[in-house]
Amino acid sequence: MAQLELLVSPPGTGKTSYGIDLFKKEILRSRSGIESRSFFILPSREHADRIQNLILKRPKTGEKSSEPSVAGLFNAHILTINDLASRLLGVSAVPPPSDPLRKSIICKILEEEDSALPYFESVKNFRGFHELLTEVIREFKTGLLTTADFEKRSQALLKDPVFRAKFRDFSIVLKKYEARLSALGLGEVEDGLGRVLEEIEGSPDPDLVIFDGFYHFTRAQKILIEAVSRWSARTVVSLTISNEDGRRGPLFEYPERTRDFLLGIGFKVHGGFFKTCGRTEDPALLHLEKHLFADAPKAYQKPQSSVTLIQAPNTRIEIEMIAREIKKVYRESAVHWSDICLILRELGGYEKMIDSVFRDFGIPVTVHERKKLIENGLVKVLSRFLDLSAKNWRREDLIFVLRSVYWSEKLTLADTQAFEVAALRENVTEGRDAWKKFVEDPELTPAARAALEGLLRTEGSLNKAETIEGYRAALLLWIASWDRGRDRSDADGSDTQAFKTIENILRSFGNYYSRSNGRNFSAVYFTRELQDALKAGLFSVRPYGKNLVQVYDVVMALPKEYKVVFIPGLLEKVFPKQSMEDPIFKDRERRVLNQKDTVLEERLERISGERYFFYMAVTRAKEKLYLSCPEYDGGGQRTLASFFIEETAKCFKGGLPTSRKTPAELVPPAEEWARDREVLRGLAAVLRGSGLPGLFSEWSAREDMKLVLEYVRSNENALLKDPKVLSSFEKMDNIFSATKLETFATCPFKYFADRILRLVDPFAEHEPREMGTILHETLDGFYKGLTEKERRKGSFLEDAGAAEAKLFRLLET
Repeated sequence: MAQLELLVSPPGTGKTSYGIDLFKKEILRSRSGIESRSFFILPSREHADRIQNLILKRPKTGEKSSEPSVAGLFNAHILTINDLASRLLGVSAVPPPSDPLRKSIICKILEEEDSALPYFESVKNFRGFHELLTEVIREFKTGLLTTADFEKRSQALLKDPVFRAKFRDFSIVLKKYEARLSALGLGEVEDGLGRVLEEIEGSPDPDLVIFDGFYHFTRAQKILIEAVSRWSARTVVSLTISNEDGRRGPLFEYPERTRDFLLGIGFKVHGGFFKTCGRTEDPALLHLEKHLFADAPKAYQKPQSSVTLIQAPNTRIEIEMIAREIKKVYRESAVHWSDICLILRELGGYEKMIDSVFRDFGIPVTVHERKKLIENGLVKVLSRFLDLSAKNWRREDLIFVLRSVYWSEKLTLADTQAFEVAALRENVTEGRDAWKKFVEDPELTPAARAALEGLLRTEGSLNKAETIEGYRAALLLWIASWDRGRDRSDADGSDTQAFKTIENILRSFGNYYSRSNGRNFSAVYFTRELQDALKAGLFSVRPYGKNLVQVYDVVMALPKEYKVVFIPGLLEKVFPKQSMEDPIFKDRERRVLNQKDTVLEERLERISGERYFFYMAVTRAKEKLYLSCPEYDGGGQRTLASFFIEETAKCFKGGLPTSRKTPAELVPPAEEWARDREVLRGLAAVLRGSGLPGLFSEWSAREDMKLVLEYVRSNENALLKDPKVLSSFEKMDNIFSATKLETFATCPFKYFADRILRLVDPFAEHEPREMGTILHETLDGFYKGLTEKERRKGSFLEDAGAAEAKLFRLLET
């Protein structure tokens, strides 16, 4: 009988990810055949790659690793849940479409003239609508919601004419999408899950399958887990729940639903595996883990510095304060860069700012985010080149391509300047034929002429391609000619990864066209498809080296632990992320469609997920935790701090120790000096005798230090040497300023006026201000001299001469 185990534990009871310990034990216990008979399943490819590196690879010499490794295994099955589904389906599995291909298919369906979609008509051409529709279709797939099931569940809603129109249009799009995938020989992974149990019955039973790092399963994933639990000799699921007293139900709503599902299909809670917390021994962090989000949390009574709040005036200074704290921690404790992590809800606009600030502070950092393909330099140049055909060879697109770093070995700055000057002189603004004629211009340098001819030739070969294979070969051959320029601009490997992503996109489109029944290839039309795919595509860059500060979004950080954790950007609508209703299917409609089982998740339920994400982010820290928020956003608007900060502060008597900064604090305390210019500014402040921090403030109060500072400030030639003067000063118990003495010697009256009477020169606006005051007093006196009757009726205006004479008398007075 299959053994089904549920490992329920508080966070941190494993090392880095709860199932790793168990997986390693099984590998070491039964080396024979363990590589091919055990599966370790994780939520994403990034998680799987990281765990594989932790388990199977030893660290290089000189590199630090907090995880023990298991050497000699190269075929352990460390997979994502979708990888597992594809493997179990075997030969019956069909390849899934890529994200750009999904969006391309949806976009074409919306553009077809024979697609009558009256409900979507007014918005189908809006930017991003096809992406929104693609996401909803993916949600239908993960919920195993077919068109027939959708119709059955919608009966109660079809009485509403608005929903009926929406139902009709969406059903048409969904049916056409499925038909297109089928014609291409493609399919979503979820479409085949109903056959999993049939497919695996004849295959060898594995010894062990571990699902680790999950907190929530989709309907499709639940079917897969149920099938695997019947197939595997032993199935283990790890789940993070810390709700022994039941006081934090909303916090653990998602994992508790998952626990109920697993218990319902036969899993048994396995106790005793995690006996102690392996993450931290810090009492303040353990207290926070136990009481965060409780209805009436017990406050930690002792003073603590393990959990700190950073409050900054704006986002830039917030990241600078974090950088200073990182350098301080790095200098003063046994912490490597790689022991420090920043966890954000979503990286968003923080990525570039973190990169900029940390580079300025000399902090090595890697940001783990899938980047937009179109923002890569190589892809930008490729996209502008493709624009040449699509936009009639505009001069600005051509100059952009020629001036790019990828042509630096072919064209010098003088070449491109001469090219641009000649084009302006001849007034060549666009048109392929015009540029073809321009090749003969005598003002072009040989390099510029050769480059223009090369671009014309490449574009011509692409447009003449009759098949996707021919187009792909011509394009990749041309991009490969950029190698020398790309190598110089590819310090972080981003161009190399972007190029691989382009290859994958072209390969995906190759499968699309090769399997398409009766679809003709058009190079001009495909260029547009390729540009759309470049705009929608994402890619990842693997950092060089391991001793780097890590930056993750909260989902990617779930199975990780670090000595020092920072959680920036704690603002309402940011973390927790604002939960908006889906624009296509509202929560009210989703409740009706769900009936007894959830097929489409309600958006407003996601607030419990936000609490869970924050709880897991907080419990990634082993030694120190920093929460931070900016007071104003990038537009200068005041922000609202996340209520998560307040929930954390409730767990500690007196709240959280707080570090604050204002924009006026130009010179940070000496212990926070992190850059050369700050040291210089700080020392300058010391010599000025103002803003003296820490040790300096104590020394500056001493008389002998004051003398030293005054001596440093003084001009070397401003010395008193006359014996009579010196003897007079010896009788005085004062410190004299060289500036004051110089003023007195130059002009005793100026010294008396400035230093004794402390007179100041009149401001430039003194005269206009006085004139305004006098005018106001004149008018005020005139008005007060009128009787009530004169004021009410305005009779004084009848004799303008008398009124004017009275005003002038008052003015003279």
